[in-house]
Amino acid sequence: MKKIIWLFIGIIIMLLVFTSCAGGGTNGLQSKDLTMNIRSVPTNGGYVKINNDPWCSEATLTTTASQYSITLQAGAFVGNTFEGWYENGTCISTENPYDFNLTKNRDLEAHFSQAMSQR
Repeated sequence: MKKIIWLFIGIIIMLLVFTSCAGGGTNGLQSKDLTMNIRSVPTNGGYVKINNDPWCSEATLTTTASQYSITLQAGAFVGNTFEGWYENGTCISTENPYDFNLTKNRDLEAHFSQAMSQR
């Protein structure tokens, strides 16, 4: 009877050890996707790009890295000016290009304004 109990305890311990490490990644932690979304506001004001991706009016990058180096660039169409990078309606940077490490999901807008002579 003691052998059966020890065998049962051994099986439970093995199951606990293997299931706690089955998540993948380091120390059983699962990696999560990080997403970077950018877009031009207004869309006819200019274009944007993430790292070395093509220029467009909006772009998305998804990575499984816990930190990912990002370079955002904005280019104004003729007659427009780049004003800054906005998140949730707040200007977070006027740098162009704008470099940072992606550590959480982000949705940024490149704001453009029409030049005074074009209004």
